[in-house]
Amino acid sequence: MIIVFFLWALTAIHASTIRKGIVGSNGVEPLNIMALFISLAYLSVSLDKTGLFGFLAVWVARKGKSSGRRLFLLLYIFFFACSVLFGNDPVILSGTPFLAHFTAYSQIDPPTAWIFSQFIPANTASAILPPSNPTNLVVTSAFSISFLSFAAHTVIPTLIVAVALYILLRYVQYNNPRLIPPTFSLGDLKPAVERRADVELEEIAAEQTEAQTGQVPPPEERELGKLTDRNGAIFGSILFITTLVVLLGTSVKHIPVWWVTVPAAVIMIARDIFHDRWRWSRRGRAELRGAHLAHPAANNIFQRLFFPFKYRFKHTFPTLTKVLGGLPVLMLPFAFSMFILVEALTESGWIQVFSKWWAAYVKACGPEDSLRALVGAIFGMLIISTLMCNFCGTNIGATIFLAQIIAFWVDNANTSDSPVDERLRIGSIYALALGTNFGAYSFVFSASLAGLLWKGILKNNSINKIVVRKRDFAIQNLPSILVAITVSAIALFVEVIVAVKH
Repeated sequence: MIIVFFLWALTAIHASTIRKGIVGSNGVEPLNIMALFISLAYLSVSLDKTGLFGFLAVWVARKGKSSGRRLFLLLYIFFFACSVLFGNDPVILSGTPFLAHFTAYSQIDPPTAWIFSQFIPANTASAILPPSNPTNLVVTSAFSISFLSFAAHTVIPTLIVAVALYILLRYVQYNNPRLIPPTFSLGDLKPAVERRADVELEEIAAEQTEAQTGQVPPPEERELGKLTDRNGAIFGSILFITTLVVLLGTSVKHIPVWWVTVPAAVIMIARDIFHDRWRWSRRGRAELRGAHLAHPAANNIFQRLFFPFKYRFKHTFPTLTKVLGGLPVLMLPFAFSMFILVEALTESGWIQVFSKWWAAYVKACGPEDSLRALVGAIFGMLIISTLMCNFCGTNIGATIFLAQIIAFWVDNANTSDSPVDERLRIGSIYALALGTNFGAYSFVFSASLAGLLWKGILKNNSINKIVVRKRDFAIQNLPSILVAITVSAIALFVEVIVAVKH
């Protein structure tokens, strides 16, 4: 965002460019994409705060009994399935503390196999449904693709990649009893549905601790494996799945997707507020007022004015505060900045230049209607999109940038009365979609928001601090990204030939 303001101050970009980067142009609607993303994020984070994902993770772990290999498979399937439905970020937010806890209890050292076998399937599964990853939303918006059509083209390559990656991780990369022990023990780690009274007692104790020390007790220690809000988990699950079904159905009619997700988020917000108000009335104002008065004195005028409101709001609406604090709001200015910068590149002619480079590459691979050109387009876009995730400030930036290049490539060909072959167009678009999802597990943490979250949770959790170095991250991911690119390219190649033929 600072770069955008700097360029604007230098008159390198104009106000109209900034407006187009926010409102949209050429079929891309950033405002609608971000409205869809943040509303779905609220639903996911609110569901996460009920303890549902941690509860299910521990429940699945108990099903592994004492077999380490069986548990490895069950957790792989669990993280993959949850990422398909709820997206990769909620799985990272809830699954990572669980793994830190689990590996500590089971005395698995190093925990490399388990943490990477969560991160990799989570960012693979997010390629299936558009709402699972904002990169998918950019692709569907840029090329006016319905959610059903997107899922139909990505589901088979993604599932094949998931199977191939499991074989790689389980039988090749981590085929070591030290990494995946034949037997293990979960200790006293077990799923539990907490009684409402117990939840309230824990919250009061947490507030008293915060009032005395100024620090909040780590949530991992209090809530891991505990379903703290059963009614909220049921309500949120039904609402989230219903929203996904409606999204898939209405996208065929090209109804604006935020018409579906924003009302759903408002319903969830209303539910959270009602839940907090009901608990507030049960516990009484005296406890909340006491927690507020016991807080350390403010140091300046701003704190004296702001802190009373902050703590009154926090203690009156604890659920709403937790959910709002967990939203990836910092991604919004970054995403809008990327949209603006790409719009500036478009107006300055650079996107057209890059699209001509891409057209020249495809032409060099072979005649437009040849299989060689299709192979080159799919492999080329998969490799480029994966690599660009590491240089464009997360996969969001890479998707915005490359989607415009493909769009201009197609538009330029159409205006010159020699339209792009349908197989090349479909292959390039879905290679971009797959590559920007798989690019999360490539070479740097900043290739995706999920990577940054994953690294931070592993390092800063209070249970089992795990430090993953940049070099180790790249080395551990290298076999997986090579397999993902190769397998998905072959699967997508076959799929495109069959789909266009029929």
